[in-house]
Amino acid sequence: MSRSITITFIFLLTLLDTTKLQAQNAIFTDHGFIPVASISASSGAAEFQSAIYNNGDVFIATTDGIWKNNITSQVWSPAGLQGIQIASLFQHPDSPDKFYAGAYINLPPPSTNTNPLFISEDGGLTWNPATAPVNENYYAFAVRPGNPNHVYANVEAANIAVSADGGETWDFMNHNTGGYFGYQSCIAFTPLNPNQIYQGSENPMDCAWLGKYDIDLTDPFILSNFETVVDGQCGGGPWENRRPDELRTFANNSDNLYVGQEGALSKVSPQGLNQTEFLYLSNGEPDKPYSYIYAIWVDPLDTNHLIFGGALNNNAQPMQLYETYTEGDTFYRYTQTFDLTNPMVLEIVDIGGGMVAVVLNDQNENRVKLIVMEPQLLSNKHTEKSGIDITVLPVPTTDILTIQFNRQHVENSIVTITNSLGQIVYQQLSSSPVEQIDISHLSKGMYNLTVQFEDAITTQKIILN
Repeated sequence: MSRSITITFIFLLTLLDTTKLQAQNAIFTDHGFIPVASISASSGAAEFQSAIYNNGDVFIATTDGIWKNNITSQVWSPAGLQGIQIASLFQHPDSPDKFYAGAYINLPPPSTNTNPLFISEDGGLTWNPATAPVNENYYAFAVRPGNPNHVYANVEAANIAVSADGGETWDFMNHNTGGYFGYQSCIAFTPLNPNQIYQGSENPMDCAWLGKYDIDLTDPFILSNFETVVDGQCGGGPWENRRPDELRTFANNSDNLYVGQEGALSKVSPQGLNQTEFLYLSNGEPDKPYSYIYAIWVDPLDTNHLIFGGALNNNAQPMQLYETYTEGDTFYRYTQTFDLTNPMVLEIVDIGGGMVAVVLNDQNENRVKLIVMEPQLLSNKHTEKSGIDITVLPVPTTDILTIQFNRQHVENSIVTITNSLGQIVYQQLSSSPVEQIDISHLSKGMYNLTVQFEDAITTQKIILN
């Protein structure tokens, strides 16, 4: 049986001798534990990419394959690859029903799995081994914007594998011979830049950094011109030795990368060296746990509103789920444990309607739980409307989308189209009363159209047939 809990708090945070207040109000719905004993979503399972949302279900990578929870019925069910420890779970940004599951190989008995990568083309109903993967564990995936068949994966340490056929056949970057020992690393693209891939790592040990490679314009396997974006300089730079544990981009702030780290959450502008801002930074203070940040969500309507979370590098875990409406100037840490002994926040997944699903792992107890969180303290920066200020024709469409603005002042309006994963596929500044957009190059499916005026944001669903 599920439980809905409304939590309201007032908290004080003193910064630079200035006392700041923030009211907090959220509704939590407890969807319960995965109904299998001794199952984990952390130790021996995915670190960087552990959950996705598709068609009403949240899918979670575990030590017993993939499990899913239906958001409406709140019922758990197995979703394939049971008995296999999953190293990563990723949803293709242009094909929402296409999933990638990295699976651990070369584990001691009773594990017998020898396939490092499985692919589902039907939303997790069936899974098949990739035709020719590299023989290493797959820890994180990224798809090159505008090139849906170019799939990249961080395998062992800081090594990257590349596929040019949608994930069936792979080779190591630059056609080299393979991986080497070191910490697992994570990768990402910014939505509007298909020619550079970003990588966050701590290799060698205690040298945390964010870097980028140029991708050859004719050969997607060739990565060159490595350049540091943020450099910990082996403890001496802005990141010190704070290893990246999560690397994310978001449609409404496409020029920045959000990086979850050891004891920190950073926002990075990749245009220059060390253009990084700590949104959360802990040095072990009593009221600021040294959380390894594994999960990040940025509000699609207000980039000042973030929810993030993680865990300590310790057996004893307080709840470490944080929320800010001021981009980190003030924040609140939720302490409700939802019947977990040592709760670890592993992933935060957008499920639409202003709600997120939070994946929790009970450390040392081998239990996985899902809670749904509905923030209640809404931003007043803009008034959100649903299609009131625009008329979109035709719907559904096959090629040209026409937007008519039903208001007098449309100067400097930002028109954005995002796919089902929230990734930007079109963005343009508009001052015309009528805007025509060619979307014939996009994959068929449902998209979100958002127009941001100076005083309001209006949204509408569009369908491409």
